[in-house]
Amino acid sequence: MPDSPASKNEKIIDSNIVVNKLSDATLEAKITDTLMKIPFVENTNQYLDSLTRHKQGITFIIDSVGANEISVMAGYNGPERFETYYNFTVYPKTFDIMIEYPETGELVPIEQYIKLKK
Repeated sequence: MPDSPASKNEKIIDSNIVVNKLSDATLEAKITDTLMKIPFVENTNQYLDSLTRHKQGITFIIDSVGANEISVMAGYNGPERFETYYNFTVYPKTFDIMIEYPETGELVPIEQYIKLKK
């Protein structure tokens, strides 16, 4: 988080990525690179970049949830709070990525989420 020091369980990779309890830097990079290629995440990043006059894009907060899944919140890291736009779950063994559908709270594949949002 840009304006706040990392807690003992957080590691700041850059101003747009905060990682909690995840120690594999290669996996972290693969997750964030993959998420940034999703069209609606890329559009949100461009919007936030424009909104902040090119000072900040989308921010990821990554946290391991046991050995078999990783939780990723994507959103705006504002001066007063983090605003979550998307909640992803990544399964590192298969690299399947699911997103929480806001209307139901259900985890759905990215392709299904895109169809549901149209």
